[in-house]
Amino acid sequence: MLVEIDVSKEGVGGAKNFFEAKVAAIKEQDKFQREIREEQEQRRRVEEDKARRKIAFQNRLAQFQQT
Repeated sequence: MLVEIDVSKEGVGGAKNFFEAKVAAIKEQDKFQREIREEQEQRRRVEEDKARRKIAFQNRLAQFQQT
């Protein structure tokens, strides 16, 4: 992908297309990063829930073992 554009050579239409392509690329990258963060957050919630359920199970088990 181009890094810069010479408007005097490409014209305003070429510059417009250039910058629209740059914006689209940035949005796509942001979308990808957002999806990664959402997946990480979901994994973290699953692990926290798993840990809570394990502690709850151990507490219930301890009640039966005390009897």
